[in-house]
Parts: sequence; C-alpha cells; structure tokens
Amino acid sequence: MKVLVTGASGFLGSALVRALAARGDAVTVLVRQTSNCSAFAGCPVARVTGDVQDRDSLARATRGNDTVFHCAGRVADWGPRSEFYRVNVEGTRNLLDASCSAGIQHFIHVSSLVVLGVPRTMPVTEMTPYATRYFHPYVETKILAEQLVLDYHARYRLPATIVRPGIIWGPGDTTIFPRIEQLAGKGLLVILGRGDNVLCLSYIGNLVAGLLRAAAVEQPDGQIYSIADEEQITSRAFFAALTAALDLPPPRLTVPFSALDAAARLCEVWARLVRSSQAPLLTRLGLYLWGTHYIADITKARQKLGYRQQVSFQEGLQNLGAWYRQQYKPAASRDVKEL
Repeated sequence: MKVLVTGASGFLGSALVRALAARGDAVTVLVRQTSNCSAFAGCPVARVTGDVQDRDSLARATRGNDTVFHCAGRVADWGPRSEFYRVNVEGTRNLLDASCSAGIQHFIHVSSLVVLGVPRTMPVTEMTPYATRYFHPYVETKILAEQLVLDYHARYRLPATIVRPGIIWGPGDTTIFPRIEQLAGKGLLVILGRGDNVLCLSYIGNLVAGLLRAAAVEQPDGQIYSIADEEQITSRAFFAALTAALDLPPPRLTVPFSALDAAARLCEVWARLVRSSQAPLLTRLGLYLWGTHYIADITKARQKLGYRQQVSFQEGLQNLGAWYRQQYKPAASRDVKEL
C-alpha cells in the first residue's frame, strides 16, 4: 500500500507507522513542525509537515497515496469544546475533502467506542445508537466526525471504514499512563465503586493488527467495526495487575462511584473558574472510562475482518512493564535532571 498516517507521532499513530513500515508499505506521515517523531525514528517514511487544519499540507500528504489512516485527533479529558471541534470535526472534514480530491481508495477513520456514551444494555454492537447526552466534548465531536465520514461515503462515494477501539493501552502511551503512574506512585489510585466493572480494553498491538485487517478490505463500503480485546478484565483486576507489573503501590481504598462523580464535577467547576489549562485531578470522562461497565461485541470484526486478539492481557502487561523500566522511567529521570 501507499499509505498516509495522520497523528503519526501519537501513541497509536506511531505504532501503526512502525507496523506498516516493517511489512514494506510506502508510508507518508503528517506531522507538525514540533512533533516528536522518535517513536518511529529509523523507519523509511516520507514526512509532510502540517496538520489537519492546513489544507495545503493535506493536499501534499494525500497526493500519490491510495490509503489513509486517520489517527489524528484531540484526545484529552479536559479542554474547551472549540478545540475538540476544531481538530476532531473540522480537521476530519478537511482530510475528507483532500482524500476525495486525491482519489483515495480507502479512508480508515479511527473513532472510539465513547460515541455510544453509557449504553443501557451490554454488550454493545455496531448497531447500538449514538449517545444522546454529551457529558464531554470529546464524545460529541467523535460522533460528529463519524457522521462526516459516513456522509462523505454516501454523497461522494469515498471508500471508507470506521474502526472503534476501547481504552487503548500498552507500551508507548504517554497520555493516560503517566497520570495513572503518578497517582499510583503517590498512593492516590483508588478502586472505583466495587471495582467489578469490566473495562473495554484495546491493547495497542491488537488494535494495530485490527487496523491492518480493516485496510485489507477489498471494497470498503462504510462499515463500522468494534476492535477490542476479548478477555473481560475488571477495573479492580486491571489496576491490581498494572501496579504489580510496575512495582507500584496497589490501590487499597474503595470509593463509591457517586462520591467520585460529585468530586469530579467540583474539580471541573473549579478548573473552569480559575481558567486552568491543566486537567483537574478528577474528570467525568476519566471516571467514565475507568468506572463504567462496558463490553463490546466484536463478532463482526471476527467474522468480516478475521480479527483475533493476538496479545493476551498478561503478555501485554509484561510488555508494558518492560517499556516502563527500560524507556519511560529513564526518560522521566532525565527530564527531572534537566529542570
């Protein structure tokens, strides 16, 4: 394939770039001038400097390619709605326009299972309705982005596929993982409620394999696929195993979900009042991700894409632990010394 990857310097994008380059695909990456590209250093890729708001850079990046993996997006549990909308909605529209003009043969959009909100029944499928109550702009803008992709497929016949992962985890995560590591290190990591809620996890290696399977579809027709790990791991089991793998203090205190929800709302109100650019200690999106019972039915991905979980939960933990000790901690130590 001749493929463009947006969000290439991010957790998922860089892992995907490495996998594509390793199998010999011709890879173009869209990166900002300030992007840290060390995660795919040494990979034979063509770099285009720009972003999803720069239409000229998108025209250059899509030209000559046949496949687009749209991994770029505003992924955070805090920030103004305008920023989420600018990146997740307007940025997706810009890339869709460029892809249509360039004659892209397959547009693969990385969405998220958060578009379903907090469903009343489990497991969720690709037919489960979108969330109707937006408790966070990330949820709203990911829904709008999906709808744009489906609209461009219907109106302009752009061959498209949508992939919805759960909580992406594993070695290389510099977004969610650092906060968990910080809380655990300070003894502030707690068990949410009873801790018996099943987490919808997508190990990075399994998700990348699923995306490559999705790219192999010969006649993309706007299908949506949920890609998640098949093992059902509770939040209590996840955090206990995670802290053990990293030699960190395990969570011992159990706090009712209702109390944490109230605290998160207060934290968010205070952060808005002081106009903080930093995420508060607790956010409702964070509680949703880790405190909601969520099971995704991946039957469609198994049957249509041949997707199978390749890396087990225990193997993924071992990989994460090795990365933490060999790369993350040494890098963090260097950053502290340089301050």
